[in-house]
Amino acid sequence: VKSLLAAPKDQIAELATLRDQSPGGRNRYFCAVRDNIILELLFSTGIRIGELVALNVSDVDMAQKQIKITGRATRGRIVTITSDALLDALAAYLDLRAERVSDTPAMFVGRSGTRLTIYSIENIFKKHVRIAEIKRHITPHALRHTMAALLVSSGTDIRDVQEILGHASILSTQVYTRLPIQKRRPSADPARILIEASSAAKLPI
Repeated sequence: VKSLLAAPKDQIAELATLRDQSPGGRNRYFCAVRDNIILELLFSTGIRIGELVALNVSDVDMAQKQIKITGRATRGRIVTITSDALLDALAAYLDLRAERVSDTPAMFVGRSGTRLTIYSIENIFKKHVRIAEIKRHITPHALRHTMAALLVSSGTDIRDVQEILGHASILSTQVYTRLPIQKRRPSADPARILIEASSAAKLPI
């Protein structure tokens, strides 16, 4: 997870000096910042790809540090971002997003200004898996599974994990209690487990 989340951050650092030199440089920098937020949200919130591409800018409340997710069958939920580094990165992306000429309210857009698709997210994920030199076959959904497994292993109440994942039935969540993972002592702040596992860092300004 750390290697994967570090991949777009390395690109951001490399492209920071080029973003004001040409339209192409600005586009590449925008995409790196966007990809960083996509990977971070997939891991830290456990959001599904379909839910991710459906996000609109209006779903983000920076003042409350919350994102509204519309789940399956209109089962929505609110997730709170507890990492200050991720909040800073999200604010930086939204500033860049506001500069894009686009008729769509979508939070995540491509270079042409249209909403990213599930296929686009899968390609972005594959790109950074390759950059991170991860040899195993993994999918975006693996970040959701990893996040859930970390919460369960930290002693987080299964009902809380169900709410975070947006599972309609507790039976879907209970699969994580049967994984061969080492149990840790219960954490008073489950979100801290995700923050520590994430390699979120402040972006170059």
